[in-house]
Amino acid sequence: DGTPKPVWHAYAALIDNLLGMRAAARLELPAPLRGLVFQPESGEGEAIAVVWSSDSDTHEATLALGSDSYTLTDMLGESRTVTATDESLLLEIGPQPQYIGSFGEGLPSHTLPIEQLPEFERNDRIPPPVWMSLDIPPHTRRAYVQRGKPSGVRLLLHNDSDKAQSVSISYTIDYPGQDPIGRNATAHIAPWEQETVLLDLGTPPSEGDGLADLRVDAMVADQAIPPLLEKLRLTDTFAIEFLAGSAIERRFLVDSGQSATAPSVRFGGTGWVYGFDLSHVDHAAADLYVGAHEAGYWRVSASIDGQLWDTLVEGRSNRDWHTIDLTPYAGDVVYVRIDGGDGGQQQIEEAVLTAAAS
Repeated sequence: DGTPKPVWHAYAALIDNLLGMRAAARLELPAPLRGLVFQPESGEGEAIAVVWSSDSDTHEATLALGSDSYTLTDMLGESRTVTATDESLLLEIGPQPQYIGSFGEGLPSHTLPIEQLPEFERNDRIPPPVWMSLDIPPHTRRAYVQRGKPSGVRLLLHNDSDKAQSVSISYTIDYPGQDPIGRNATAHIAPWEQETVLLDLGTPPSEGDGLADLRVDAMVADQAIPPLLEKLRLTDTFAIEFLAGSAIERRFLVDSGQSATAPSVRFGGTGWVYGFDLSHVDHAAADLYVGAHEAGYWRVSASIDGQLWDTLVEGRSNRDWHTIDLTPYAGDVVYVRIDGGDGGQQQIEEAVLTAAAS
């Protein structure tokens, strides 16, 4: 309804008190209290102190800032004049910052000077109007190419300007065991539009696993677009690749039980189940970065109906790469379950599934 929120008043108070100021010293206060003294950037004018508590409680503290009276402003900009006793100010300090002014131009005693950062040079270079990304299938975190078959990937060019742009492209694909392949392409992009360019990546080797290195360089007018560096998965038909806890993982997660996630790690609970559609392939395998906390027990099982489970690999170890053969389950939907012992210490960080069709 147009009524300023509290944060509006807090930001206004911050601007009113500290615009054009620099942090010059720290107040010597007992933890968890914090205090900074700001001085004008020009070097002339009164200093101002800011005090607050780093916890959620309110604490009493005595400040000696060298004056008999001060202007005390709360976080929302409400000000009042307070009188000190023998230049000592007794304050209740909580998590909301308070501004203390009217104590002169110099730094008060009992402060620790702050070392100033060196001057920096502003980079006024205007970035190019076009940027690049690779069109990666939504079911995997990495684009892939098929072994032994003519391959290509889609490069997306995004024009973030109100003018049409012409882009010249050069790219190199480096397959394991082969000489790098280099090619060129061009594209014309309408204002505020996106253009797709198919990158011809030749034919990958028919044998071997691993990753290929793709580098794409491009120029728009006389400006170089930041290069695109990607690794492409080599597979026979398709690949699924995800990190634990990611949005891609959730596409395949059927039941997470009581498990939890940390950055790129799923762990604990009663185990969890993934579902993979292998109805159109003859062969499949999954590499799992799986294990257990403190080398506890972990197990990977598979099932067609979610009722009868076959143990494929198990152990007592920290996380490491383990390969499971899913070919016996090809031609159907397979469920893969990861669980551990009573302590629920099992963990997974990454999964890579590759499949092949005749």
